Amino acid sequence: MRRLVSKGTRPRLPWARRLREFQNDPRPVLELLELLKDDPELYVRRSVANNLNDIGKDNPALLVDIARRWMNDATNERRWLISHALRSALKRAEPGAFEVMGFGEEAQVRIGSVRITPQSAVIGGSVKIAFGITNTDERAHHMLVDLKSVSLAEMTTRKHYAGTHKISAVLNGRPEPLGTFELAQR
Repeated sequence: MRRLVSKGTRPRLPWARRLREFQNDPRPVLELLELLKDDPELYVRRSVANNLNDIGKDNPALLVDIARRWMNDATNERRWLISHALRSALKRAEPGAFEVMGFGEEAQVRIGSVRITPQSAVIGGSVKIAFGITNTDERAHHMLVDLKSVSLAEMTTRKHYAGTHKISAVLNGRPEPLGTFELAQR
């Protein structure tokens, strides 16, 4: 029943029609999620996180406010819930999401030993990307590293184009150029 409450009020449930009222004003949903955020069952907490993730796609500032508030005196279980709820906001490089997770500070690092192989790929193939990170500051930094990658496999949802493609790593939400590779037709 608790999971049904959380799942059934998701504004963007993948297998159902969007709940536009909750997309526009998620406050009624938030009242319910508040009651479920520390539920003893993981499947309920995961559903709460998925609901918040949906809410954040239409109300990103509200998601960050909730996450920031819920972080106060958070258990490990609630920290996981918040992290899972912020996953799309982190992928979108929203600064507030990085701050909530402790990655808001610009990392003082240097990127080196970049390897993009092969330098010439074909549509349907793959490219491997590796690099090293060196701390250039005297103190330790909390850092979230996300490599933006695109599968080169042919799909109905994505069209690939021949030519030069840029690769960047995202460090604490800030893109750092790594280099390029050439993509050719088969």
